[in-house]
Amino acid sequence: MARKPSGRPKKRKQLIVVDGVTEQIYLRIIKQKLRGSSIDVKKINPCGEQAIEQGRREGENEGLSKQVQYNHYYIVIDKDDLRECEYNRILRDVNSYEDVTFIYSNEAFEVWLVAHLEKMTPGIIPRRQLNRRLSQFLNEEYDKTNEKHIRKIINATHHFIDTPKENTSSISEISYTTQCTNFGTLLDALQTV
Repeated sequence: MARKPSGRPKKRKQLIVVDGVTEQIYLRIIKQKLRGSSIDVKKINPCGEQAIEQGRREGENEGLSKQVQYNHYYIVIDKDDLRECEYNRILRDVNSYEDVTFIYSNEAFEVWLVAHLEKMTPGIIPRRQLNRRLSQFLNEEYDKTNEKHIRKIINATHHFIDTPKENTSSISEISYTTQCTNFGTLLDALQTV
């Protein structure tokens, strides 16, 4: 016989929706460091201009399956092959939801990773060059799916949140045309959960 629902309210949590495996690995490590039990991370396939709608839909489905009510969604994407018209649609979509924060990196999430090691500026650094800088630090070829690499980058500084935030302070406003990342906004929020 099936159990009756207990009538207990669903747990309220925050959901971070990412479209990349690197972001998922990074956030899993950060979640461990912050002991963030009221935070879930869900990876979805890249969906371009549909990022906000798809992220919320996947998040709601995730909540139903886990019997969790998400009170806030962080949708994390990077530029990749996003066209400017798609970027603008995402900005319009995010403004129609009070419970969504858009986290964006231009050129790639590796901008945030390199910021653990050095100060970043608005000039676009191509993805290959970002990866090369990470490889030089690691003394081996950077692999975006290697948890040991991501952990070593995070642990390169004693202040794994403050240092990259300081190093991206001049590029924390999101932009389609200049290098940027507002990933620090997400980490600020995670520290308060």
